[in-house]
Amino acid sequence: MIEAAIDAGVERAVLLSTDKACSPATLYGSTKLVAERLFVAANSLGSTRFACTRYGNVTGSRGSVLEVWAKAIAEGRRLPITNGGMTRFHMTQAQAVALVMLALRHMDGGEIFVPKLPSYSVGALAEAVAPRVGWEVVGLRAGEKMHESLIGADESRTVSDYGDHFRIMPAVHPWRGARRIEWPVAAGFEFRSDSAPLSIAEVAALLEREKVTA
Repeated sequence: MIEAAIDAGVERAVLLSTDKACSPATLYGSTKLVAERLFVAANSLGSTRFACTRYGNVTGSRGSVLEVWAKAIAEGRRLPITNGGMTRFHMTQAQAVALVMLALRHMDGGEIFVPKLPSYSVGALAEAVAPRVGWEVVGLRAGEKMHESLIGADESRTVSDYGDHFRIMPAVHPWRGARRIEWPVAAGFEFRSDSAPLSIAEVAALLEREKVTA
């Protein structure tokens, strides 16, 4: 894709990455991290500007937990849950599209755009969408994390806070030398889904506003 974009004279290209690229625990996550690194480094190859977006699962998308739960409810079964204390970030399809458009408009090249998102525990989500349906704990799958991480502590030194989102900046700009971090975060900063998860009532209100159901 990098070579095709450069050969075709594409002005800007954005990679859609995932939380799994941050401290990867699986081969899939490792390939996402490599993709990010390649896109950042590709800014030194030609006139095409490359940047990335990094976010977790989109709520209500195909294969999401809400789709799985909706099927279980329709079949009269209890909700299959990996672990009630597991936490995940919440992002809608509209927010995902908006983040990509933001990156395309404001990228300079080499940035990783990370949205500021609310989070909740899987147990709170289950109680919010189906309070009278029981759970069936099925356990974590191989390589599955208890909590999502969008920014790791080792990345904090190059993170800039833009109010509604973060940008992980390349420490050295491929064609302009050292980068200045305009609104730095604290040293060792991490953006994790277990830092401040919403309560059951807050999750219910959030889903109601967005018309999300199981």
